[in-house]
Amino acid sequence: MFGRDWQPAEATIIEASKALYNLKKNYKVVVEVRPQGEAPFRTELGIPGRETHFKFPTTGPVGVLFDPTSRKVKWDRDDPRVYSDQDRAKEQADLDAALRAPAGSQPVVEPQDDAAQSNADEHESIAQARQMWRENLEMRDLDGD
Repeated sequence: MFGRDWQPAEATIIEASKALYNLKKNYKVVVEVRPQGEAPFRTELGIPGRETHFKFPTTGPVGVLFDPTSRKVKWDRDDPRVYSDQDRAKEQADLDAALRAPAGSQPVVEPQDDAAQSNADEHESIAQARQMWRENLEMRDLDGD
């Protein structure tokens, strides 16, 4: 009688926006929900208040929960595409390591995302191209003598 009958469903993100209004973040996502055995429908979702593990998804399929009676939809906290405790655990491990490090030691800087790794790969590719260019120049010098 009371409460909701939350059922898992898959949703596809149709449109996502992040905005700042009056110094307050406003996140909105339009999703197409595909409940099993029912017709798909679209709805708007926002970001849960004060959620530190929430990943603001902007593309792809994500897990949601929906109530068939009210057609209300919410993010599925068990879906790692939406929530991740691992990010929080890594942040805490990094803070603990920094705290245990001796005074005056340098901070350890690691790539934080795939973009940083991509930049490292690009720098490595450039270094390899330069090395090949130098070797080619050296061979030309040897041929010219």
